[in-house]
Amino acid sequence: MEKVINSIIIVISVILISFAVITGITPNFILNTIVQLGCFIIPSIMGLTAMIVEIKLSKDMKAKKKTKTFWLIFLFIIYCIFLISILFLENEYRLSAGTDNVNAFSKEHFETRLNIIPFKTIISFFKNWPIRVFVSNVGINLLLFAPMGFFVPMLLNDKAISERKFIVGILILIVGIEIIQFISFKGVADIDDVILNILGSLIVFKLMKAKVIKKLLDKIFE
Repeated sequence: MEKVINSIIIVISVILISFAVITGITPNFILNTIVQLGCFIIPSIMGLTAMIVEIKLSKDMKAKKKTKTFWLIFLFIIYCIFLISILFLENEYRLSAGTDNVNAFSKEHFETRLNIIPFKTIISFFKNWPIRVFVSNVGINLLLFAPMGFFVPMLLNDKAISERKFIVGILILIVGIEIIQFISFKGVADIDDVILNILGSLIVFKLMKAKVIKKLLDKIFE
């Protein structure tokens, strides 16, 4: 029965996520943000629920660990596809502006799609946009990579992942993504995005190290 339920969850997840990805690469079609998020949130909730229930029902510690690892990888894959969908595919959060008739690596390219001055964009949003837009922009960038602070210690050896290693790894990942967005005209390479992304992931990573959170996770997953 457990295998049947898990198979159903996986099939539903594949259908929903495939729909989100296909619409994201379909020209002149923008999927509603709520619908897009639902295509990732629903599979995540199903996977998380299945993981907790299966762990609670299992009495074998090896089986518990195997179940936990399987579903964490499942959730991590969903998160990675979500990141790709948000950062590189067409969506309401970040519409691709194409090339804007700007030559790659030209003066205009660097002027319009690169910011290396810390807090320039954040200050600009604060001064020139309504507060809700400012809060939304900052909040999204804080939350976008925050799950990395959860998945990294959960999937890897928590004791072997120091704060310094985590920051270096996340920094390389985020800078790499910003460079790809800049080169592919799929976004703006912005130092403020890097700062907010790292800050969001680091906050969650440090929370995962807290004794209260560790005890809570032990109760949930063990």
